[in-house]
Amino acid sequence: METFRQLYQVYGAELTALALFLSTLALIGVAVQNFRRRRQPVSADGMKDAPRQSTLLTGLRRQVQQNSERVAALERALEALQAASARKAGRIGVVRFNPFHETGGDQSFSVALLDDEGNGVVITSLFSRDGTRIYAKPVENGQSPYPLADEEVEALRRAQTFGQPDR
Repeated sequence: METFRQLYQVYGAELTALALFLSTLALIGVAVQNFRRRRQPVSADGMKDAPRQSTLLTGLRRQVQQNSERVAALERALEALQAASARKAGRIGVVRFNPFHETGGDQSFSVALLDDEGNGVVITSLFSRDGTRIYAKPVENGQSPYPLADEEVEALRRAQTFGQPDR
């Protein structure tokens, strides 16, 4: 701070003159710009430089219209995709189990495949030493018209809560 005071004492008059000169130049520049702006042609709606701005506005309007049409088309496509994906079997529940305690591990299973509306199928495979049997039961609105085994009920529950956080 002391250095600045010494510098100002030595060159104070020159610094003040320089600041006054630069302020005057800035004021003259503003006046020239204002004069030029007043000389530009004015359109019926009061806009300066009407031909160039009118062309610009026409282009912008066209671009906004095209963007609006594109957004509308994308919204329609999104709705179609959402409707189609709701009908896909995207909810899956799997339960492995051992129905016959004399055999090895959990080789049997029940799989529930459901769409977002709870429609689909429960497939059960029972594995034994003598062979494998496979059963399929339809599911509508989360219910099957056929009796379900405990493992099938659990597979159905897992499919219905598929993708939801565990509670």
